[in-house]
Amino acid sequence: MSNEQSVTKVFMLTLFPREGNGSSTVVRDLANVISSEVEVMVFYVDTEKASFETYRTHWHIVDDFPVLRTHPKSKKRQQFISMTAEQIDQYIDQIYQAALPAVKEFQPDVIHVHHGWLGAQVAKRLSEETSIEYLVQFHGTELEVRSDYASQDTQAFTNLDNIVRDGLAGASIFSVISPTEEDLTTKYAKDAGLSQTIRMIPNGYDDSIFSPAAKDIDWINKRFADHLDGGLDPDRPIVMFVGRFAGFKGIEHLVRAVPHYAASGAQTILCGGGELHAPMIELAKTLDLKDVFFLGHVDHFDDLPKLYNAADVLVIPSHGEPFGLVAIEAMGCGTPFIGADSGALPYILGSTDNDEKSGNLKLTPLGVLVPFGDAEATAEAINFALSTNLKQRIGAKVRAAVQEEFTVQTQARRYRDLYQEVFDRRGCKLSGL
Repeated sequence: MSNEQSVTKVFMLTLFPREGNGSSTVVRDLANVISSEVEVMVFYVDTEKASFETYRTHWHIVDDFPVLRTHPKSKKRQQFISMTAEQIDQYIDQIYQAALPAVKEFQPDVIHVHHGWLGAQVAKRLSEETSIEYLVQFHGTELEVRSDYASQDTQAFTNLDNIVRDGLAGASIFSVISPTEEDLTTKYAKDAGLSQTIRMIPNGYDDSIFSPAAKDIDWINKRFADHLDGGLDPDRPIVMFVGRFAGFKGIEHLVRAVPHYAASGAQTILCGGGELHAPMIELAKTLDLKDVFFLGHVDHFDDLPKLYNAADVLVIPSHGEPFGLVAIEAMGCGTPFIGADSGALPYILGSTDNDEKSGNLKLTPLGVLVPFGDAEATAEAINFALSTNLKQRIGAKVRAAVQEEFTVQTQARRYRDLYQEVFDRRGCKLSGL
């Protein structure tokens, strides 16, 4: 255990790879930034190793790994609910045995568990062995899958839930990523008999990467030539989606909206992969859609900033989006978004009861909200954004808003305070603050 003169150390524990979804980006960005002030080691479960210069890593390398819903790096995409009780016990023990030597060698002051899931049980066992306190950050998916899991297999879900609750019971503090997730976590904690303090710390984006830049259609056409039939027309607007092709993301509603905004001349690019990727391509063919391009996986650092800057508007048609990292990344580039009036998206857009209404649209200070699942309203919002030059009108405003509230530097500062709170509860003082 480090003393008052030593550098503060934080051990981050995640059960998933270093890349592939929003939560992995959150882990990576937070560790990158906070490592300038404290020593950080991130424990990853992954199928391959990668090196980082800004923070230390410990890799538990596996052929495959279980998932909450889906993950692009998982081969079989086996969900936790389909695992037997024996498999769950073996899984937790394997993670614990892999993490324990790293924790003993690193000697952190606090363990930061990502996801309110089985990692909390691993952290509890680590804490019992080392007396190191841990906090648990809820990312949202772990709560969303509960009803699906319970309906699939009641007995298996009960076993999982009991293990998760036992792990969460030992945590010092819970953190959540949005007001909607704070409400859901508060209810879950109450129902589970958990009394931990809950702190709301929104996710952050890297504004050194996601910032306004000139539109470079030539670069995009070369980079994605295999996916763009003839390339994008630089003189026509671009509508963009980026995310997992999963049911709750609502991609179908955007695809079905295309005929209703086709007259605008817009080109639509959809970035990402997942179980619904092939079905969405087939739907686009069935609807005989023109100028709709599926780009597949895009690199988070090299591709996304250029794509956000080229887009006139981002569309996030998700139901119950826990946060929406792509929303603040696009806004950092000065690109507004249209979102479903669901989950955390209204929070990011600064929505209030005083929002102006226009048909089915809510015109918020920073973008547009539409009813979830309403393809025609989504098209109406896209037509509105393009016909009123929304990006040109409010691009600087949306960037200023996310710079003030949602940078990863702000997120890191808030976590430093939270680590201090964990230490204070132990009667210790976090050095360097």
